[in-house]
Amino acid sequence: MSFETGFFGPGNRLRWEAIQSRSLPRRGSAKVGAISGRSERNPEILVLPRVLEDGRVQWYVMSRSSRLARIARDEVRAFLGPTYSDFEGRPSVLDPSDPVEATVLARYGSNAVRVEVPDRRLFDAARDRLQLYLCKFERKGLLATGSGCARLAEFSETLSMHC
Repeated sequence: MSFETGFFGPGNRLRWEAIQSRSLPRRGSAKVGAISGRSERNPEILVLPRVLEDGRVQWYVMSRSSRLARIARDEVRAFLGPTYSDFEGRPSVLDPSDPVEATVLARYGSNAVRVEVPDRRLFDAARDRLQLYLCKFERKGLLATGSGCARLAEFSETLSMHC
């Protein structure tokens, strides 16, 4: 099973098959948005959304190395912090019995964190701030050119939340 199939599979209302075929309904796509590097090319930083059964959205910020994971934790905390999210800058303890988190652990190990925006009124602002974070990271030359900013529009068109 590929990383994408595992992440966008059981435990995530967003499905990889629907993303690839662009068959997800557009309703809610602006709310969820997806912010990512190029998952197919094993990016330095990858930020992907997970939509839970109750409609909550969690983002997973995944890094290829422990060095980038430390940078990502610090910068995501700076971009979101307690104002927009539950993230306090510490590593997340992911659950290996959860199918999505098991997929994340298998590929990224401890170089991944989970971020949730508990106040739905702040969701759009938090998503925009995550986009700014990836664009900033990309401009610094730490991401492959075009991986975060350019892909945001494509994923925002494709992904949706079934609220």
